[in-house]
Amino acid sequence: MRLSRPLIVSVIVGTALGCGGGVTARDQWTVVIATDAPAPTLVDRALVEVMTADGELACDDCRRQLGLPVDPAAWPISFGIAAPPSKAALHLRVRLYRAKESGNDGFPLAATAIDRIAALPPARGDTEVALAMHAECLGLAADLEAREACVGPERELIPETELPRGRPDPAMRPGTWARSLSQPCASDPPDGMVCVPGGFFVLGDSRVVTVTRIQPFPERFVSVTPFGLDVDEVNVGVVRRLLRDGKITSAPKLREADPSARDGECTFLGRDDASNDALPVNCVPHGLARSVCAALGRRLPTEAEWEWAAGNLELETFYPWGDEGDPCAYADVGVGRYGLGDLLESPLCRARPGAETLPGGLPRTANPSDVTALGVRGLAGGVSEWTSGKLQPYDARCWSSEPFLADPKCDTGDNFAIRGSSWLDTPGLVGNVKRQGAPALARLPSIGFRCAVTLAE
Repeated sequence: MRLSRPLIVSVIVGTALGCGGGVTARDQWTVVIATDAPAPTLVDRALVEVMTADGELACDDCRRQLGLPVDPAAWPISFGIAAPPSKAALHLRVRLYRAKESGNDGFPLAATAIDRIAALPPARGDTEVALAMHAECLGLAADLEAREACVGPERELIPETELPRGRPDPAMRPGTWARSLSQPCASDPPDGMVCVPGGFFVLGDSRVVTVTRIQPFPERFVSVTPFGLDVDEVNVGVVRRLLRDGKITSAPKLREADPSARDGECTFLGRDDASNDALPVNCVPHGLARSVCAALGRRLPTEAEWEWAAGNLELETFYPWGDEGDPCAYADVGVGRYGLGDLLESPLCRARPGAETLPGGLPRTANPSDVTALGVRGLAGGVSEWTSGKLQPYDARCWSSEPFLADPKCDTGDNFAIRGSSWLDTPGLVGNVKRQGAPALARLPSIGFRCAVTLAE
């Protein structure tokens, strides 16, 4: 495997002036870095530091941030470090991370970085050394005081070792980490659903602080098995059919005639009234939502599944449609007049031009811009959605203390987790990582649901 073009000629200096004005090549290290972490999904930046034995920077210019190649064929990456004239022993610290996982100081967050320290061997001429950065070490920060770091593939801190001369194992390529491999659906999804391939992502976002009590952090590393997800939220017509066929025994709360009343925005008009069949069903308690999905041979999605789908899988976009865009324009949010009677619409967002709405502001059709790359619609606005798990902080015991979670779900607590925003919510609540909750018996016009089905082998 050929050496990729260095990202920089030298971290410190590459050559030095010799006696008599000639240029003399200085002893140096060429550090060749390889990783099995998917790039740029989990790593798109590197922080390189050259240190002395006591952990201090070896010089004023001994810290550099590097952009990492997106194309796996451009790996491994390399850079040069000139040996100091004093021949003093030097140590290297490298952290691979995502640029968006940086603190206010611009440094990578330890919880989502791959952190490695190692001693540099004596340099004679151009000394090539290999630095392997294993994704299994994600979130395990090096201990500078104890001089320990995760070397991998075992996830444990071991005493610092000297970097081996030569090049990394050519089999270590970005995206080869077993946990991060995409998993196709084992079968086609049922009608009205899309296949959501399985994969690995970072659940939550430490940079997002919400007005709700439960925050989307600390971030957790999560793998999700393939599943099918409804393209649209379950509508009134589906619930009426199940009631007619005797597959469910209870009904959503009936809409009150007065649109200013608490339940004036409920969409269910009765077993025999098909007027609202195309609208998402709301005013549904958690148990009934679960029963509807079960009657369809499906289930409610987990929080992890919902966020994985809404964030466009490994891209982890902030909104279902991407990372940018005014929520007022892309989603049906901030237009409700729930409980306000005939008062003017909310000044936060304006209703879509030409959109037909119920008296309280709920649009009859979903915003066409509120759609993921897989074609799932209405995840950001319209009605919020029940999930199958209870709402708990990500560091709660029910989320487990394991570093990597597989299809996690909390089953303890008073409230069930709700994802997505509704037409009643402010645009500031829109975002794939944001979390809300409600008691199981809540029957609110702002909450609906969609179903999922496991499609793993």
